[in-house]
Amino acid sequence: MTDQRKHRIQMSNFEADAVTTFIQSIRGWSGLNNTHLTDRKSKWNVTDGEILQALREGEIVEVHNNNAPEIRAVVRADIGYRSICVTVSLTNKSIVTMWSNTTNDQHFTLRTEEYKWVVNIRQLLAGLRTPQVA
Repeated sequence: MTDQRKHRIQMSNFEADAVTTFIQSIRGWSGLNNTHLTDRKSKWNVTDGEILQALREGEIVEVHNNNAPEIRAVVRADIGYRSICVTVSLTNKSIVTMWSNTTNDQHFTLRTEEYKWVVNIRQLLAGLRTPQVA
């Protein structure tokens, strides 16, 4: 089934840690120079370094398969006065998109009814090719 999402608040600590470790172990992310991401970086005045910092230091927000069979994750990191959010493909080890929020955004508009994916994230990650550590 596609269009499934699992939010951080629905994950066990083990699942969240597994996604974080998986993301942080990837070296050589692709996609930093694709047209869409270049436009987003310009719009939000974000550098490649800040995106990579968000991936190194950020917290997992969600995992989804809205582009199945590709599995994606959203990471958020407070950098300076803003939160930088990055969507990555765990399947392709690529950066898909990014945006910025204020650090005090409480997500009152979060539609929790969209988060109904019942999946063990650790098992899901085990099915993906292990990232290469440089």
